[in-house]
Amino acid sequence: MYGVGLHRKSMFSVNKFEKQWKKQLHFQKDEGFEKKAKKSWHLKFHPASEKELHDELADCDAIVVGDHRINPAHMQKWTDLLNRCVDSTWVLVTDRFDVKQQGWVQAYLMRRMSQSELFQKFGWREPLTQCPEGGMGIVLEWIRNKNISVIYKNPEGDFKKQTEVLYECAKSQIKKTLLWTGSLKVAPIWNEKYGPIKKKQLLLQMECKSESSIHADWLRADRCWMNNQNDVLLNIELTRLWNEHVNQFVSPDKISKVFFQIVQKIQNIFYQQNESNDGVVIHPYQSDFDEKVQQLDGKTRKFLQERLENMESAVIPKYQLAMICRLDQVSIAEEAMHFLRLHQSSKKDFGPWQTVWEEAWGFWARLWVDAHHKLDVEKASTNWELVHDAGYRLGEKIFALWTDPKTKHYVQDMFLWDADSEEKAQHAFDQAMQIIKEKS
Repeated sequence: MYGVGLHRKSMFSVNKFEKQWKKQLHFQKDEGFEKKAKKSWHLKFHPASEKELHDELADCDAIVVGDHRINPAHMQKWTDLLNRCVDSTWVLVTDRFDVKQQGWVQAYLMRRMSQSELFQKFGWREPLTQCPEGGMGIVLEWIRNKNISVIYKNPEGDFKKQTEVLYECAKSQIKKTLLWTGSLKVAPIWNEKYGPIKKKQLLLQMECKSESSIHADWLRADRCWMNNQNDVLLNIELTRLWNEHVNQFVSPDKISKVFFQIVQKIQNIFYQQNESNDGVVIHPYQSDFDEKVQQLDGKTRKFLQERLENMESAVIPKYQLAMICRLDQVSIAEEAMHFLRLHQSSKKDFGPWQTVWEEAWGFWARLWVDAHHKLDVEKASTNWELVHDAGYRLGEKIFALWTDPKTKHYVQDMFLWDADSEEKAQHAFDQAMQIIKEKS
């Protein structure tokens, strides 16, 4: 992709899922603009060190930074990188805030608004590193501590027009200039067309695909640098969380730890022996994901591929394995419950009644993490959706029993009921509905 190194083709490469995941979220982007921006980075790179990047940063009087606004790791990384070379003699030009938000930000930077008030305005929760869009708060704290003056722009029009306006504003500044914008607006092609802002200028791009076999953290083309660590699928997942107003996520490096913590807590609730913590958790945000999947049999790989295409997680009892795609804690809790209940199962497929029963417990786990979690009320159309919907609704009713001290013990009994066949699962369903009807 970058003109150096070889890339082993795989059914689990990022390219295969980026388009599918974007379709799931109905991404609306200027595809022509995006292709031009990305293409201008290609075929120009040579691996380089972070020390080399620091040397070039120290020599700059203009820096253009592009990041993914929902990915806090991007903001944390570039503020750390620029910490030594940027000070109060610089001016920041940014399009990151609308007119209403600009007032909040300026009040915060002038210390007329507290940090907690700012976080409340934006709906951010600490730690900011685990909050979609929380990286914006990281940058603002950095700017305030550095006492950097800010020029806000909110240009209208398509991406190309917005980019032109931003560069023109940055070029008009006398001081050393830091331009902070979206990742697609920072590319060699736009610098050639609308820049340079200053003679000693550097472009810093914090988003790229991770399909190359290059192991260097940073890639460069002249004075244009790209971070090679960030995963495009992670950015899409964080965008999903942001769109759904989820203000906290589990960072990929913490998924396994959180997963087994939830398993342990559910075990304790239902008096289970500690017997299911020996499994493996994988996720598409890890560098060796493809290697892990290739160790599985062909049928399992195909199943995981289908799940991945729909941004869905999965539990594979045969391998005592869980694949996590969604980073909100309620989704992880659902998979942890499935893992706990199914990790010793030898069954390859479940019939509709068993599926209803297990999905009910999965939804119970979601509500256990977040009692305000809402059931998706979209009308089910396929048999698969109808079965799952029935499970979710049963889980909602079981959780209502759980929240009442007088009926809580029924739920602890239900958890232990044998539902290892279609006949037993249907019997469990009927029994549960009878108890729910009598006690509600």
